[in-house]
Amino acid sequence: MKFRILMIVILAVLAAPSAHAFGLGDLKKVDVGKAVKSGKQFVKAAKGITPGEEYYIGRAVAANVLEKYALLNDTALTSYVNRVGLTVARASEKPYTYGGYHFAVLNTNNANAFACPGGIIFITKGLLTKAQNEDELAGVLAHEVAHIAHSDGISAIKKSRWTKLGVDTAVQVGDHYTPSQARALTGAFSGVVGDITKKVLNNEYGKKAEQNADASALRYMNNTGYDPNALVAVVKTAGGTSGSYLSMHAKPGKRVAWLENDIKNNHFTGTIANVRSNRFDSKIARVR
Repeated sequence: MKFRILMIVILAVLAAPSAHAFGLGDLKKVDVGKAVKSGKQFVKAAKGITPGEEYYIGRAVAANVLEKYALLNDTALTSYVNRVGLTVARASEKPYTYGGYHFAVLNTNNANAFACPGGIIFITKGLLTKAQNEDELAGVLAHEVAHIAHSDGISAIKKSRWTKLGVDTAVQVGDHYTPSQARALTGAFSGVVGDITKKVLNNEYGKKAEQNADASALRYMNNTGYDPNALVAVVKTAGGTSGSYLSMHAKPGKRVAWLENDIKNNHFTGTIANVRSNRFDSKIARVR
């Protein structure tokens, strides 16, 4: 099954179909017959990654995340998280992506969040329940949006893997592939996706990337009316959880000090509106 999923995504990338938004539920249902129209050469590393290629790579990464964690089946909560996430995304350097931003809740008590290239963002039920209000939720999602806007996931691809993938795919698509060529292509693509998945699941972007994401998140929050201090608050609340998303970024005390200093230097101010807190409480109560 995993071989088939990866092969379907590879062929979809090569066909470069017109942009349209997929829901998360169809990650394993791409129609190969519709995706593969004609032979096209993959854009090599020297020319960079197009938004469409980033989107399909991100879908493969998301599929890997969903092999580890199940989605929470709560339409109302998922819709709410999407509204908050899309609000902060519109204030980012990349307000729109090839396939659009999609936010979903993973059904696990682990406190974590993951950003897949191209716009798919996951937050766990565990981290949701540690947030105290909508502003804190917005802070977590804004940080993940920043990773996508900064292309931090794509930077995980090892140059050697990307070059090999570009060479291996410089042939025609479809029936022209022999079984051995298909296996080689899938293996190369699997390596590319594996590099990113490892970094996404383990939050291994590095100190500088994390600080840049925090700085951008504070700006997104300030520009959309959310209180930037809420990001500080959620770090204080959930940052000490062993193995969590927040604990992996930096020692909570140092991260809090850095955030507070950035808020002060940029003169960010804000208040947590009761209407937002009440809205948050009504949605999160169902999973607490």
